[in-house]
Amino acid sequence: KQWYQRRVRGTRSDPHLSSLLTSHPGLRLIRQDPYECLLAFITSSCNNIPRISSLMLKLSQLSKHSRSVCGTDFHPLPDIGVLLRPGTEQRLRELGFGYRAKYIVSAMKGVEERGGVE
Repeated sequence: KQWYQRRVRGTRSDPHLSSLLTSHPGLRLIRQDPYECLLAFITSSCNNIPRISSLMLKLSQLSKHSRSVCGTDFHPLPDIGVLLRPGTEQRLRELGFGYRAKYIVSAMKGVEERGGVE
């Protein structure tokens, strides 16, 4: 509880956030990359956590880049350009995204139209 009290006091510069944290004591804040958050949000529609995790892992494997940590390769999420390539919607459907595939592609088009990912 003391940790939470410090968190609420630490938001004094943002009265709206401070009010939300005070009125919703179970609310948790995370620092997540907005691009990752958008993709995870679309993926989460009518899904459970294990399936969301599995789909996000499959999505990350579309990336050509990888990093090895203690002998295990990790792939970051693919660049927006990868998700805008022709055929991406079909590829996402093959990976199990189903109807979400068109929303991912559409969202990436919208992000690109607004200046891309920072």
